[in-house]
Amino acid sequence: MSLKNQNKDLLQGSLVKNMLLFTIPVILSGVLQLVFNAADLIVVGKFDTVNGTLAQAAIGSTGSLINLIVGVFIGISVGVNVVVARIIGSKNNEHLRSAIQTAMLIGFIAGAVIAVLGFIFAKPLLKLIGTEISVMPFAKAYLQIYFIGAPFSMIYNFGSAIMRAYGDTKRPMIHLAIGGVVNVILNLITVIGFDMSVKGVAIATSASHLVACALTVITLIRTNEPIKLHLKNIKLNSTWVKQIIALGVPAGIQGSLFSLSNLVIQSAINSFKDPSIIAGNGNAANVEGFLYLAMHAFYQTIITFTGQCCGAKRYDMLKKIYYTALVLVGITGLASGLLALAFDHQLMSLYASNENDIVAGMVRLAIICPTYFICGFMDITTGAIRGMGRSLVPMIISLIGACGLRVVWVYTVFKVWNTQRSLYLSYPISWAITFVALFIYAMIVRRNLTQGDRLKRLAKEI
Repeated sequence: MSLKNQNKDLLQGSLVKNMLLFTIPVILSGVLQLVFNAADLIVVGKFDTVNGTLAQAAIGSTGSLINLIVGVFIGISVGVNVVVARIIGSKNNEHLRSAIQTAMLIGFIAGAVIAVLGFIFAKPLLKLIGTEISVMPFAKAYLQIYFIGAPFSMIYNFGSAIMRAYGDTKRPMIHLAIGGVVNVILNLITVIGFDMSVKGVAIATSASHLVACALTVITLIRTNEPIKLHLKNIKLNSTWVKQIIALGVPAGIQGSLFSLSNLVIQSAINSFKDPSIIAGNGNAANVEGFLYLAMHAFYQTIITFTGQCCGAKRYDMLKKIYYTALVLVGITGLASGLLALAFDHQLMSLYASNENDIVAGMVRLAIICPTYFICGFMDITTGAIRGMGRSLVPMIISLIGACGLRVVWVYTVFKVWNTQRSLYLSYPISWAITFVALFIYAMIVRRNLTQGDRLKRLAKEI
């Protein structure tokens, strides 16, 4: 379990090679997560012959709620990534040890808070989002058991953030894969063998989080590298708590509010009152989920690279790191988007047999797929800014540009031009406007860091 052979200094050697080696496991981790999540729905749908439909509805209806609540705390792990990466870049092992202990303890506390509050308020929250009465018992059971496993999920995510900051994305992927296999096996055992339906799926999900968490903690404890976790001395350091929260909370809030803006889009889709449009939109959005994996992976990549760069005070490399990531995410986003567009009918046919459903999904893909690289540009720029130690302003820019503009679009342009296409155009337009604003701010932050470093060097020389 040693991280001995992992690359600590990501700034040495070929930047393109290092970025790709870092990013690919992150993408694969996201694919695995989607596949294992789909396994939950498939198992109850296929093998729960009595309540399969209700169980599937329960799992599906809790997804947005889980993302909203857990997303805020997952966002804090972004702060962990930045803080740890910067300390690794500065090569201060004493600070690193203290920051790691603080991060893991924050992860446990965050998970405990989610577990307690989620368990108590599961039913009121489900009522708040209008969960059907017939689905309510199943959704409540799933949500409460899921939240019980929240501490394991949080510890895994925070531990993975530490490893990514160190340059290791392979082991978090392996830990997730092993946990996912456990999830599938326990799904089959609890649903088929013990007829536990949605409760069995929830138990399997929490158990998979426990396995991934245990593997991550064991790895950090057993390694001889600077990111070693010392449980005996674990405690909170106020300096790192403030930095992690200051960088992480805005990222978490941004992610959660993005989910809310998408709910506004969903309500606009529902206004058509056409089952085919609603189904097609959902199916196309599912395909886009796979495209987004690459965009988000590069976002995590540039956070780590920029963080290490700033920690090492190698500000001269910031421009090269940013533009390299921009080119890579642009190529990846454009290529994957055009590939999905080329096979749009086949992809939509995997989800539906009704031609109207298929065509409705293709309408969304025709607008989103070829422009998805713009979303990548936006995410990369946000990640670069956060890696440079700024988190609040990019959150505000993103909320006004990507979220606020979509809401305004729905109540203005969409009211006049009431079509699917006009609604979907809000995505690339909001991405582009937000990207431009973030780009300008990123250049200002980079210039300030570079000039500030030059002034400090000049002062020392004098």
